[in-house]
Amino acid sequence: MKNQLRSGCYPVMLTPFFEDMTVDYEGLQNFTKWFAKQGCQGLFAVCGSSEMTALSLKERVKIARTVVDTVKGLDIDVVASGHVSPVIEEQIEEIQAISETGIDSFVLVTSRIAHPYQDDRIFLKNLEHILSATEGITFGVYECPSPYNRQLTPEIVKYMAQTGRFTFSKDTSCSYAIREKIKAASDTNFKFFNAYSPLCLDSMKAGGQGYCGIHANFYPDLFVKLWELFTAGNMEKAEELQSFLTILGEASMPYNVGTKYYLNTFEGVSMGDYSRNSNVRLSDLEKEKLRQYYWAISQVREKFASI
Repeated sequence: MKNQLRSGCYPVMLTPFFEDMTVDYEGLQNFTKWFAKQGCQGLFAVCGSSEMTALSLKERVKIARTVVDTVKGLDIDVVASGHVSPVIEEQIEEIQAISETGIDSFVLVTSRIAHPYQDDRIFLKNLEHILSATEGITFGVYECPSPYNRQLTPEIVKYMAQTGRFTFSKDTSCSYAIREKIKAASDTNFKFFNAYSPLCLDSMKAGGQGYCGIHANFYPDLFVKLWELFTAGNMEKAEELQSFLTILGEASMPYNVGTKYYLNTFEGVSMGDYSRNSNVRLSDLEKEKLRQYYWAISQVREKFASI
């Protein structure tokens, strides 16, 4: 496993399903290849968007391995979670099984490490137990909103950074609070990726390393472009692109099903719009909104294509 990950755009990957709700692994390979063509520096597999709580451990392992094998030889890092059990000892089994697939970092879910009624002392005690039982594994961390949203404090972040075993954080504070967390991990390999697109550029200015959120399933290339503009020091164009990303991020739709329909219909990523967590079918109006959304995305892409 890696001690340092690439910076940039890490989409949170969906799981394609057939109509009978079995996993479409060929569709997953095609989805992964599409992200590679968009220039993504990394991928977050087996995450909340993957419907990981609705997947068996065998499926979570196979999904992680499929993504790793598909990007083999490419300059793309793969982090994965699948951290769903409420029992610490079972979590350790999940960590070990999924880490053996060749991922670059296993992503811990903060709300699985301690219950909502337990304070940070219990959180740290459980975290220390996980670390001691998983020697050789490097970690990420994800403030997943399910089963509840447990936000990291700068003090916890500092502890994680000082262990030398944390390389990745998907931050869901959706606020300027991410700045203090980034500061707490400064001068280490613990990188912070903002899940909140309106503050993506702001977090980069504070030392953050990119974007990891749901909108990268629609236009990952634009987040890649934002990172490139920022690192090139072209702040005028970076600020302009950030404004467009903020506006695009305000659109609302049935996320998982709608995203799969969008990808299949407009981006040529072959997958069905099926979900184990939802039996929602898109209305004609929602489909028309997605068509208009694609048009708007296309205009932004065209505007920044030559920059």
